[in-house]
Amino acid sequence: MSIYANHAGTSWPKPEPVQRAAAAALREDALRWPESFEVAHRNIARHFGLDDPGRLLLTPGCTSALSLGVFDHPWSQAEGIAVSGFEHVAVERAAASLARWGVSMHVLPARGASLVDLEAAERLFRQGRIRLLAVTAAVNVTGDPLPIFELAALAREQGVRVLIDAAQTVGWMEPDRWLEAFDLIAFGGHKGLQGTWGIGGLLVGREVVLRSPRLDGDLERPGWCDGGSVDRSALAALSAAIDWLEAPAQQGRTARAQALVQRLESALRARSDVQVVASRPPAERMPAVAVTGSADTLWELSQRLQRAGITVGTGQHCAPLAHRSLGTGHPGAIRFSFGPGSAHSDVDGILEALGTGRFTAS
Repeated sequence: MSIYANHAGTSWPKPEPVQRAAAAALREDALRWPESFEVAHRNIARHFGLDDPGRLLLTPGCTSALSLGVFDHPWSQAEGIAVSGFEHVAVERAAASLARWGVSMHVLPARGASLVDLEAAERLFRQGRIRLLAVTAAVNVTGDPLPIFELAALAREQGVRVLIDAAQTVGWMEPDRWLEAFDLIAFGGHKGLQGTWGIGGLLVGREVVLRSPRLDGDLERPGWCDGGSVDRSALAALSAAIDWLEAPAQQGRTARAQALVQRLESALRARSDVQVVASRPPAERMPAVAVTGSADTLWELSQRLQRAGITVGTGQHCAPLAHRSLGTGHPGAIRFSFGPGSAHSDVDGILEALGTGRFTAS
């Protein structure tokens, strides 16, 4: 048995058109590179609703896109950056690194199912010291969404720029309202978008002017050398992945994956040795479910899954700040996450490996 249930880490297997596009790009004549680059760049920009592809800065991944989105502002001492308590380490470390320029990091307190205390956030923004709000769209440990639209509205009322880490949501949530609500959006291509490793991007709002504290002079947006060389094979693969996702057969993929989470979560909640970590029901989350328990229990369950040939996410999931906020800092959590190709038989195999029994599809 071989079951892949770590799509929140990276999607697998990649769709056949994506694999073919990546391989073809490696064989492509160098004379055609500029043309193929422009075609793929425009197609990805179109998917995100950009009429100007120049507002899509391609990067080697979401981490590098977040770095540009955090650092490249005219920072000055006594200013601050606000983050949620559920950030990936890519955001947490970048925000904390601003201390070298005298910029302070403010972690917004959690509150209830929304995961962020909106009243506390509003008070912080009104102090007038916050330049940037950098916040994840969904917790990578649990799949729970954060109230990013409400937060962004509060921030922008006070002139605070908004950077969204969309690593967990692209490919699952439609980006139709995003360009109006946020100033900067960072994403990776290898998770929900079904592309390969080595590609990501930063969407830059029309009114945003970026300036690196490390350089003199203003830039309308960073140049290609700031983000790193673009992997042409990954670029071609991401463009093909977007075409694949937009095909009629993939409509409703989010709901189908959420239904698998619902089945698995119902069985996991019946166990006494683990606790499901979630703030919202499966239909309102990204298609993932996480459980925690004692260190011995999680180790035993992870060993069962491994012996059965089942791949899941374990441990800290590169998000120690999120685990501190969730109360799962030690020993972390086991995360099951599904993709467009996941099936009810995958849920059956997971339950059998965990000794939870088989459940019929609902």
